[in-house]
Amino acid sequence: MLLRRLFQWYSPTLSILRGEEFVEPFMSLLLVLAHMEFKLDMENCSFLDESWLLPVCDTYEVVPCREVGLVLRYLSGRVFVLDLVPGSQAHVDTFVSPGDIIDEINGTSLRNSKNGHAGVVLTRLRGRPLSIRILRWRAQDGTVYRPLIKLLRALKTENPKAQLGLAPFQTQANSQKPAGASQCLKEGRQVCSPLISKL
Repeated sequence: MLLRRLFQWYSPTLSILRGEEFVEPFMSLLLVLAHMEFKLDMENCSFLDESWLLPVCDTYEVVPCREVGLVLRYLSGRVFVLDLVPGSQAHVDTFVSPGDIIDEINGTSLRNSKNGHAGVVLTRLRGRPLSIRILRWRAQDGTVYRPLIKLLRALKTENPKAQLGLAPFQTQANSQKPAGASQCLKEGRQVCSPLISKL
């Protein structure tokens, strides 16, 4: 019965297994795939509806404190860090940067958040250790996560004082590039030296 059902969908003229010249490469491919390790990071899937490119994702562990010290801005359902309060836990730790996105707090997703949602979550968790998942707007090598470019420009337009510029070590690295060096892409992020100046 099962064999009959299988042959119902099998076509000897179209099948990849129809001849030795097709079977051998196919079996070789299967052998290679059997030894590959696939890792699907479901914790970094927030942008998969918009892009197949994945941002740099980090987790910020915060000890219990009265106030984390993040100034937030809600834009297109995302929670952006606009600034850090001087002297706050976030400012002292220097783990989060303006322009980064808070994607999750202690397992509570902030994707498609409305104004004040992160504040409600933080108030509910006051006095407890926090695990904040951060999506970086730029990687350590200075490349910008491409799907965020429009949103970063909107943030910069609304808040011209927002510090979305290059970090000092990146400014030094970019000053060594030859004049007229073109923008290039790496892992879906655009080298930010000419781009950020326009934000």
